Amino acid sequence: MKEVALFTITTAAILAFTGSFFCRSAAAAEKQSGQYDSYCRSRYLDGIGDINRRQKISINSIENPIYCTFENDQDALNNLKKKVPEILLAISSQFRLDEINSQNWEEYRAGLYGLSSDSVFAHDTNQQRATLVAFFDIFENRQKNDEIIKYTNRILVSNNTRQLSQSQTLSLGLMLPYYAPLAKDSERIINLQRATSIAYALPNMNAAINYARTYAVNYNTNGYGVAKGGFLNLIEMDCTNFVSQILEASGVSQDVYPVDTKGWWHKNHGGQHLYSVSWINADTFSRYMGVGFKTTNHTEFSSVIDKGDFIASDKANDGNWDHMGFVTNKDNTYRYYSNGDYYNYEVAQHTEGYIKWADKNGWPMTGGALGRVRR
Repeated sequence: MKEVALFTITTAAILAFTGSFFCRSAAAAEKQSGQYDSYCRSRYLDGIGDINRRQKISINSIENPIYCTFENDQDALNNLKKKVPEILLAISSQFRLDEINSQNWEEYRAGLYGLSSDSVFAHDTNQQRATLVAFFDIFENRQKNDEIIKYTNRILVSNNTRQLSQSQTLSLGLMLPYYAPLAKDSERIINLQRATSIAYALPNMNAAINYARTYAVNYNTNGYGVAKGGFLNLIEMDCTNFVSQILEASGVSQDVYPVDTKGWWHKNHGGQHLYSVSWINADTFSRYMGVGFKTTNHTEFSSVIDKGDFIASDKANDGNWDHMGFVTNKDNTYRYYSNGDYYNYEVAQHTEGYIKWADKNGWPMTGGALGRVRR
């Protein structure tokens, strides 16, 4: 089994855990060149709060960024309440929640995705909704960083060889932002492990498009269920389940393993639906299949995608793909629309389920990064 050298340990003060540590101190981080300062930027985050982009862990003397966070969570919450009061009121009223705070914010995120369809805030073309989505994308990152640090501490305690196994490299790399050096190492491991057929072009694009059109609004729940997650598993997170269905409908065979952390697969046991992580998680699907193009410029994005492409969005450009869709049509004429100038394209997606052209959907409003997956 291939192995790589384990962590070089440095002491840290950013996140307090017992024993020696590997997250750089704030003072040390400030000395860095700011090579990751272009990340975690979105127009929807303007005015909400300063963002810390310089937290890192050192692995074999190579620094890897962990997820960016707000410098002060309470200030960010206070500024959010001033910036998008109407959507917060709509969520609190429908679900009878106290004012948003550091203890109930996950309930608000669940409420965001459960708003009544007749609410103006239930659709991804709404500005306040886009702002709240970007806020949650950053606010959740303290929890992600805690998980990264706990996992790496556990490796340090259990690994007497001072080596990262291939499986540990893969697991830790997938936990880090996709631009971290170890994350790129993990993607190289995935490329070696992935079934060859997964990486090929769609065997039958017409079958994929027909499936997408059939089940974009009317979900194929009998065949594949509905993926949920987040707070108490209340949030519909079916976008990646849907694009996985489309990919299979095109003729691509599943890559089946007995554990959910490997391969790309779905099983239906008498109505009980089981999935690999890569089947239902946007970030893992994107990394497993490979992101061939990434940009923060929507006009550029519209020029390189085409009918039959799987597309991903990272709402706050924080290094974690949040959402998936599938392109069912493309207009190759460059035009100006009310939400920007670009080459129009039609998207089929779940969460919110629709098939709409970009001038009527929320993809041009993505304030972070956009990616083309599998090509």
